[in-house]
Amino acid sequence: MMFPKLLTERMIHPFNFYVDGEVRPGIRYQSDLYGLFQEFKLEQRLDIYPIATELLQKGIPIVVTAFQQRYRVWVKMRSPTTLNPQLSSHQAIQQR
Repeated sequence: MMFPKLLTERMIHPFNFYVDGEVRPGIRYQSDLYGLFQEFKLEQRLDIYPIATELLQKGIPIVVTAFQQRYRVWVKMRSPTTLNPQLSSHQAIQQR
């Protein structure tokens, strides 16, 4: 079983990108770019694991960041999937 990689905000380089008429947050980690998939409050941290592992099991590369009072799940932007933040919204898993 794969576990999501948990990063601190110091390990990433944030940026914004423009797609579908809106500015979205992104990060660079090592040499890869990620788009924000979903954000969680600290008290929601138990909700992250099932979503993150489901994405990983589907072969979708992700990382999770932890900073202050929030966690964020990021999807690799080069991932050829409809869950890619460049291609569509992330409603499919948010509606769980």
